[in-house]
Amino acid sequence: MLLASTVLSDTRRGIFLLLAIVHHAGAEPVADEPADTFRDLSGEAINATCRFLQCLKEATKKSKELSQVARVNYRKVKELRLRTAEATKRIVVGFLRQSRAASGKCRTALDIGRMKIAAQAANSAEEVVTKAEVRALLAKKNAERTTAHLLRFSHFILSHFMSAPVFAEKERQGSQEKEDSDAVGECPRVSVGNISTQTLKVYVEEMAAHLTGSIGVPRLDVIDRFVSSFDHLESAVEATVQAKEVAENTASDILAVASQDSSDPTGEGKASLDPMPPEGVGPFGDASGKCVSGSTPPGGRLAHSLFELVVGCGLAL
Repeated sequence: MLLASTVLSDTRRGIFLLLAIVHHAGAEPVADEPADTFRDLSGEAINATCRFLQCLKEATKKSKELSQVARVNYRKVKELRLRTAEATKRIVVGFLRQSRAASGKCRTALDIGRMKIAAQAANSAEEVVTKAEVRALLAKKNAERTTAHLLRFSHFILSHFMSAPVFAEKERQGSQEKEDSDAVGECPRVSVGNISTQTLKVYVEEMAAHLTGSIGVPRLDVIDRFVSSFDHLESAVEATVQAKEVAENTASDILAVASQDSSDPTGEGKASLDPMPPEGVGPFGDASGKCVSGSTPPGGRLAHSLFELVVGCGLAL
C-alpha cells in the first residue's frame, strides 16, 4: 500500500514537471516571434517596411493637424451663424419699426413690401447657414473620433513592428543620421505635407510586394483599418471645408444688407436690391403712386403678412 502511494505521488510530480516544461517551451517562441519573423528578410524588404513605418508615423501626426483644421472650420461656421442670426434680427426689427411708424403714406406701404422680401431673404440665409453649422459640427466630431482611432491603430502597429530588433536598430540609425536619408539600411524621412490616403496605399503595397512571398504582412487587418480611417478623416475635414464655404457665401450677402440697413434706415439705398412695381403702376393702383379707392391701406394686409412671417419664422425680437 505504501509502495503504491509512493508511485502515484511520483507520477503526479512527473506530470506536473512535464506540463511546466511544455508550457515554458511553448511560451518562449511567442516572445521571440518578431525577431524570428523579420530576421531573415532581405535588405530591400526591411527598407520597404521601414518606409511604411515612417509614413505611418507621419500620417499619425498629420491626423492631429487635420483634426485641428476641422475644429477651426467649425468655429468659423458657428461664428458666421451667430452673426447671420443677429443680422436677421436687426433687419426684421428695423423693418417692423418702419411699419409701426406708417402714417397713411403710400410710400410706406411699398417699404413694407420690401421689408417682407428682405425678411424672407434673411430668414432663408440664416436657415442655410444653420444647416451648414450642423454639417460642420457632425464632421468635426467625426474627425475627432477618427483621429482617436488612428492613434490607437498606429500605436498597435508600431509596437508590433518595433518589438523586432532589426526595426528598432533602423529607427536608432535614422534618428542619429537624419541628414543622410539615402544611406543604405536607414528608414527614409517622409514629409508630412505629402501624406495622404493614396500615399499610404502606395507604401503598404510596396511593403506587401516584398513581404508577401516570405512572411506576409503582419497585422495587415489593422493596417487596412488605419488606411481606411485616414481616408474617412480626410473626407470629414473636406466636409467642414465645404460647410465653411457655403456659410461664407450665404452670410456675406445678408451681412451686407444688414450693414446697409443700419446706415440707411429709410430704405432709400436699397432700391437696387428690391423688386419695384411694374412701370407706370403705383404701389396701390394709379401711375402717380397715390392711394386709390379699394387699395390696401398702409399698415393693413401687408403689415399683417409681415407680422405672420416674423411669428412663423420664430424670430425672437
